[in-house]
Amino acid sequence: MRFILCFIFLIHVNLSSAYQYPEFTGYINDYENLLPKIPTFLLTKKIEKKYQDSNRKLLLLTTPSFGDKSNSKDFLVELYKKWELKKEDLYNTVVLFISKSKSEVRLFVGKDISSDFSKRNRQSILDDIIRPNINKGKNKIAIKKGLKAILSAI
Repeated sequence: MRFILCFIFLIHVNLSSAYQYPEFTGYINDYENLLPKIPTFLLTKKIEKKYQDSNRKLLLLTTPSFGDKSNSKDFLVELYKKWELKKEDLYNTVVLFISKSKSEVRLFVGKDISSDFSKRNRQSILDDIIRPNINKGKNKIAIKKGLKAILSAI
């Protein structure tokens, strides 16, 4: 009887501690609440226009944690599974990943875009636009200017 109770308890603890990955909400996925709600509509329109004109996507993901993963890359792999995104879906996609609480800002660039979007250009956007503004607490400016710079580059 104790064995059965222990087994049921372990299953319950295991299931209740599983991280719940956020739902896909479109091009702007702001789970760390770094953006006011109103400007996201305008940013989404610019991203949609870029996709219509060039078949290139830009996704923003902000998150306060990496869930049950130890790093952003593993977190994104699991998140893509949850969102049912296949590798092929990401070939023409740039993901701006921001976790302010984890002090991480990264660009993940699909293989079909990487030759047109140089590492130097990516690093410049991160180092000159996004990170300095986030460090100053100007999240909206960092994201808005960063997304515009990425859209211009891709």
